[in-house]
Amino acid sequence: MEHANMKYALTLPIAGIVCLVRLPFGKTALRLSGVYLGSRTSRGTHAMPQILKLGFFEHWTGGGRASSSTSPMRLGLPMSQGMWL
Repeated sequence: MEHANMKYALTLPIAGIVCLVRLPFGKTALRLSGVYLGSRTSRGTHAMPQILKLGFFEHWTGGGRASSSTSPMRLGLPMSQGMWL
């Protein structure tokens, strides 16, 4: 939203599309159990931060520095900055 100047309502369908793309990977994980499921989960949690630090994603994620959160005023929510934090 912040870097692409998108409206909040537009991000919801995009998130749904991303979930649909990831659905086949989740379905295969349902067949796993025990240590195999744990291994697959662990690989995902170790790989994701490295993937998000890649140069392609760094503009959106902030890389190793992380990016700041969107202010509540930008979202149009009726709350103060302290309440948001």
